[in-house]
This record gives sequence, C-alpha cells and structure tokens, in this order.
Amino acid sequence: MLLITLLACSLAVLLITFYIWRETSSRPSLFNGIFASLTLLISSRLTLSGTQPDMAVGLPILAGMLLLGRGVGTLMRSRKEPVLLRFGILWVVCAAASLGCASAIYFTVTR
Repeated sequence: MLLITLLACSLAVLLITFYIWRETSSRPSLFNGIFASLTLLISSRLTLSGTQPDMAVGLPILAGMLLLGRGVGTLMRSRKEPVLLRFGILWVVCAAASLGCASAIYFTVTR
C-alpha cells in the first residue's frame, strides 16, 4: 500500500509540474518538479527493497523542502502578480504530499 501511495504522489507531483510549466514557461519550476518526482521514485524503490531506510526517508524530505521553497517563493511573488497565487498553492500541496510520504515511510520502516 505504501508503494502505491509513493508512486501516486510522484505521478501527481510530475503532472502538477508539467501543468505549472505549461502555464508559466518557467524552466526552474520544471527542473525542481522533475527532481522532486525522481527523488520520490527512488525513495519508493529504496522502501521496497528495504535497504538504506535513512535514504528512503531523507529523499522525500529533500523533495518536500525543495517544493515548499518554490511554493513559498511563488506565494511571496503573488503579492505583486496575483495570477501566481494558484501555482504557489499547488507547490505547497505537492510539498505537503511529499512530506506526508516521508512520514509514512518513517513510521513504516521504524516499526
């Protein structure tokens, strides 16, 4: 069940990334989203194999921090450009999903 959740989160981050990239044409957003999605995929592989549980937890935390930074930055810019508000909210939602996956891995692996 955890593996399906991680893969779904990775796919959701990737789809939201491509949506934001299509709407804003921001290359850094594209690279950050793809990197975060790949780290979630690698984390799911490490969780499945059972090796390196510290990396399996750390990678989604890294992705969550990256996405949260992008989201907060976009929300700060949305004061001057109100169009960016929904993109900032989407980045924060992706970050919350990634950090939720990290906590799920942590509580599964430490049992």
